[in-house]
Amino acid sequence: MRRFVMTRAVLRRLLGEICGLRPEAVGIDTGRHGKPLLTNQPHGGDIRFNISHSGSLSLIVFASRREVGVDIEETSRRTDIQAVARRFFPTAEADFLAGLADEAERSRVFYGLWTQREALAKAIGSGLNDAVFGSPLQGFDQGSQVVELGRSAWYLRCLDVMPGFAVALALEGRGEPSLSYWDGSTVLS
Repeated sequence: MRRFVMTRAVLRRLLGEICGLRPEAVGIDTGRHGKPLLTNQPHGGDIRFNISHSGSLSLIVFASRREVGVDIEETSRRTDIQAVARRFFPTAEADFLAGLADEAERSRVFYGLWTQREALAKAIGSGLNDAVFGSPLQGFDQGSQVVELGRSAWYLRCLDVMPGFAVALALEGRGEPSLSYWDGSTVLS
């Protein structure tokens, strides 16, 4: 609960800086399936953001004029990778994972696929559904890919943020984004 409250406080502070508002003036609401959205953007702004939590980490992403989603998963927890893959992933991906003899590689590939799908679901605001799990993904390593979903293209990318965690970003459109990182080690003034 403490992490949740602290993450929301940092989110309001950062959104306030981006939008030129006091943190307490930042209006945040939720859309369908709980996707957070900014309700009072001055000067016709179009800031989009998303949040993910896992273990002791929280991750916040921002985008301008493009829907965005992010997912972070702690990879050290015990997960029956093959059972989850058989239940949710297309057969080709589940079979590919089953064929990987190296457990560390199987875990890396699984979490790459899972976080990309969850980031995509969060960007779309649809929840985890057949559209997100219906088609095989191609890029589950540290590269990127563009997938078509309905009439929209989505840029997906796995990010190497911290050991022991898998992270993926989903961004509306085809263009590769410019990424900047802040690790929270500096104090915001």
